[in-house]
Amino acid sequence: MYRYITLITGFLLLILGGTFFQYAGAQDGGICPALVEQALSTIDDNCGGLERNSVCYGYNQVSASFLEEVSEDFFTRPSDRTTVSILAKLTTSPLN
Repeated sequence: MYRYITLITGFLLLILGGTFFQYAGAQDGGICPALVEQALSTIDDNCGGLERNSVCYGYNQVSASFLEEVSEDFFTRPSDRTTVSILAKLTTSPLN
């Protein structure tokens, strides 16, 4: 299970990183390292020290559904955390 979560986390980071670079490359014909640096710094601030088998709402525009009933504002803001065991689906939005 831990290997599966590590794989998913790595995949999400690749998608987010690719999205940031794709967006940055479209601006003024070059890469915008400040945007990428800000996003990575924010993720580090919000999700540093994440425990095993946990998920963190790292940046913005993350949608999650759960296997059990949770409050309406559960896992809706950056730095919110939850365990993988109650997570049914996790979706991120591309940078627009």
